[in-house]
Amino acid sequence: MFDQINRVTFDEIDRKLIISIHGALGNSEEDIMLVEGVKAEGNIEDWLLKVEKEMQRTMKTICQAGYSDCFQKTLREYTDEYPS
Repeated sequence: MFDQINRVTFDEIDRKLIISIHGALGNSEEDIMLVEGVKAEGNIEDWLLKVEKEMQRTMKTICQAGYSDCFQKTLREYTDEYPS
């Protein structure tokens, strides 16, 4: 899941809280807001595992919402609203 991550965004108030991930592939870029922020503190191995778990949970949530919307929106609306 880390392959396409270009950078992460930290919260403005809590500078240790990762709130979104930014992916880049070729000319295509997208930001994905995490369902719940992850604190970047302590051992890097520990908080990177937490980031990975949160990315999985976030993608599961996005996929569930996308499934619900896929028959109610036009193809253009659907592809514009959901990450690749």
